[in-house]
Amino acid sequence: MENELNSQQSAIARDTQGAILVLAPVGTGKTRVLAERVLRAMKRGISPQRILCLTFTNRASQEMSDRLSQYCREQLSYLTIKTFHGLCASMLRTEASQLGLPADFVIYDDADCIELIKEVFSFSTDKEAGQLFFELANCKTKASNFQLSLSNSLAELYTTLDTDWARRAAHYQAILQKRHVLDFGDLLFYVRAMLHQEPEISQRWAKKFDFVQVDEVQDTHLSEYSPKTWIKSL
Repeated sequence: MENELNSQQSAIARDTQGAILVLAPVGTGKTRVLAERVLRAMKRGISPQRILCLTFTNRASQEMSDRLSQYCREQLSYLTIKTFHGLCASMLRTEASQLGLPADFVIYDDADCIELIKEVFSFSTDKEAGQLFFELANCKTKASNFQLSLSNSLAELYTTLDTDWARRAAHYQAILQKRHVLDFGDLLFYVRAMLHQEPEISQRWAKKFDFVQVDEVQDTHLSEYSPKTWIKSL
């Protein structure tokens, strides 16, 4: 793959130790460079089981897998290539018994959540339901360390909302809990809470990977970046 790279890209691909930030416009080969870095890391002796590749979208995750499958098909199944939400879901399923979460939880994407809000609160349009969903998601995203909790109610997060919206937020969360459902905001929130409140679990995950890299970091929110930095500082 390296012969497909220019000199600057090759230099980045060969640098597999320490932190590195790659900034380039869309379509300039960042994912190709990151895939080459993974190959280099394995050649340097890092076990594929200890390599984590994070992406923001499923599309980017699939692109990374497709590129690597051309050069290391046998090792591909041992690599961890996931979106942020996919990694969080995997972590929560692994630790569910210790966290009081159902291991068989279902994940609702944003569209699922908006449809649920329309159904439960009789909103007539996606715009109305989306506004409430945005406020709920925003509360989870902006939660401070003091607000991080493994309690399923999450009621404390919604105290900044007006009374009517706080009531609806609590009802929405109760429905998710009853259905064994987590939304994207829950995935990130619970992982942050888990790593903040459970030091043994945090240490176990911090020791799991030796090589971590993130694609599409420009699309990453702080709440998504936080779990990754707990796992391994780049």
